[in-house]
This record gives sequence, C-alpha cells and structure tokens, in this order.
Amino acid sequence: MAEEAWKVVVRQQVGEAVVHSDRARGLLAGALWQLDEALGDLATQALLDVPQAWRAWAQRADGMLADASRDLAAAASLVRAARLIALRGAADSPASPLRSVGDVPGEDLWGALAGLEDARDDAESACDQVDMCRGFLAGALRLLEIDHPPLPGVKGHVHVKLVSARDELRLARRFQERGAELLL
Repeated sequence: MAEEAWKVVVRQQVGEAVVHSDRARGLLAGALWQLDEALGDLATQALLDVPQAWRAWAQRADGMLADASRDLAAAASLVRAARLIALRGAADSPASPLRSVGDVPGEDLWGALAGLEDARDDAESACDQVDMCRGFLAGALRLLEIDHPPLPGVKGHVHVKLVSARDELRLARRFQERGAELLL
C-alpha cells in the first residue's frame, strides 16, 4: 500500500530540518572552540594586547553563530510546516485541519508529531541562546575597542562577557542536541 502523499511531504520536511540541525551543530561546536580559545588568550593578556586579532576572532565566531542561528531557524520553520501539513493530512478533509496534535488519530503518528513539536521548541530555544551569545560577544568587543590603552578593570568585564557568551552557547548546544535527537 502506498504511503499517503502528505506523510511523504512531512518526512521530506523533517529530513531537511535534520540537515539544517546537523549543520548548526557543527557551527556551534566551532564557535565554542573559538570562544574557549579567546578565554585562554584573555588569561594570558594576549587578547587585550592585540585588539585587531580579537576583532578578527570575533568576526569569525559571530559569522559561525549567525550561520548557526539561520540553520536553527530554518529547522524550526521546516518542522512547523511539517506539523501544519500533518494536521491537514490527518484530518477527514484538508479544508478542515485538525486543531492540535492531540487530535491526530493513531498513537504512533500522534507521538511522532508531539516529538516534532518538542524538536521545534528546542530549535527555537537554541536560536534564542545563540542570539544572547552574540550579544555578549558584541559587548566584549565594544569594551575592548574603547579600552586602548587598557583601563583598570576592563579585563574583568571582558572576561565576564566572554564567560556569559560561553554559557549561552553551551545552553544553545544542549537545546540543539536534544532537538536533533527528537527529529530522528
């Protein structure tokens, strides 16, 4: 028996979401490595001594984070579209879609769609954490740009911003990883 067309489309949407999620995973890992390296440089004063190197680093890290944010948003959007298609496809008539995943007939299908909703929520949360990370990085960069020659106490503020950025990035990775597991 051939699979219903809407299920094929939902499966394709989810497959594309997995590709975006996997790409985001790699970008987040790369950005975290960059951030850990910057924290090491800050501990040795190298970050404060060469602001041009910091700017180049910050641009690389921010580029990775921007790309990861786009991929996470795309994954969330694809999963949301898959849910809407499923609610129409599982209804008696596509003109009258089901109101929620809880109305979907069949425990297997209901469970799969509920997992997709959780995966979407995790992708959106990861995207939010990436945005917060980018904000902390921008703050650290601004502190370094206005601090030439170095002023007392600025290094501590930069360190706090970078640690906060790293914490947000780690949280983003946890959300992304959990959401990716739900897509499989």
